[in-house]
Amino acid sequence: MSGTIIINDASLPFSNAQDCNENLEVFFKIVSLATEKKIEFHRADDIEGNWNAYIYANGFEFGKWINEIQDMDFKLLVKTVIANVKSPLVSPEIYNQDNIIYSLASDENIEVKALGYASTIRAKSVSFSSYRHWKSSIISILKTCDELGELTQENFDVSNIYSLDQIEGHIQELTEINQSNKGYLISLEQMGNEDFPNLKFCLTALKNLRSSVVTSQDYTVIVDVLNRLNNSIVNSGDEEELKRISGLDISKESRETMQCKKHSRKRYFIHPELGKVLFESHIKNFSNGKRMHILADYKEKTIAIGFFGLHLSTVNFP
Repeated sequence: MSGTIIINDASLPFSNAQDCNENLEVFFKIVSLATEKKIEFHRADDIEGNWNAYIYANGFEFGKWINEIQDMDFKLLVKTVIANVKSPLVSPEIYNQDNIIYSLASDENIEVKALGYASTIRAKSVSFSSYRHWKSSIISILKTCDELGELTQENFDVSNIYSLDQIEGHIQELTEINQSNKGYLISLEQMGNEDFPNLKFCLTALKNLRSSVVTSQDYTVIVDVLNRLNNSIVNSGDEEELKRISGLDISKESRETMQCKKHSRKRYFIHPELGKVLFESHIKNFSNGKRMHILADYKEKTIAIGFFGLHLSTVNFP
């Protein structure tokens, strides 16, 4: 499944300006919440343009609607979406095929090109709550294909977002999909990552996570470990609590290893704020003897990741 959301342009326009006024707020809140989790939006409507290029309803003035918003927080939200959230047009050759038509299963007169594209890449759609058939968590569509004059039809179901009540579960699912892409690790920064606000990464760790040392088998475990650390540190007062809450196999090095400078010096890494410090605690949940070295700050409720890779040398395994 794709980790993007396809905008269902067929759900516009609203029947009238008043209905648009009453329901547009929900759509922009959905977009804002999803964007905070780095979920992307795409269009498949043949029209390149920004958010104010849509025809929301006859007689509806988008700029006037924004200016008349009384809630200052919501007005800022809308302006932020307009300024920062892109909804690029999908390349037409991907979904434009003269011999294929996608329509609403319940009404073949309503063409749903964007939903057809969503079904092709197994993506979710987001719809404006304009009519009853768009206010459904599943939208059934019909694919009609003309092969040399012979018509074939096939039904598909598209997962659809149309209300704030749904969004949390969908965002979680889409986040997991995006995190399953190995390029996700490449996007991590030392601090300020949206998905891991309680984690910090040494440059050494970022280099490790972007290297060939990370196998496809490692990848899912790494993302799971990072999620556990990020969530567990909030309620942990020491390493024993961190181990219990996270369920991770965390331990320190042996006294013999730490007393040997040849081995102990390999556990020092450049913390993004503290400089060169010892990362003795390590996580052992990885295959092939790989380890992740961490430094937890139980007062600030943060964890720094210093290293990921093959087991560092010890007295017993030099």
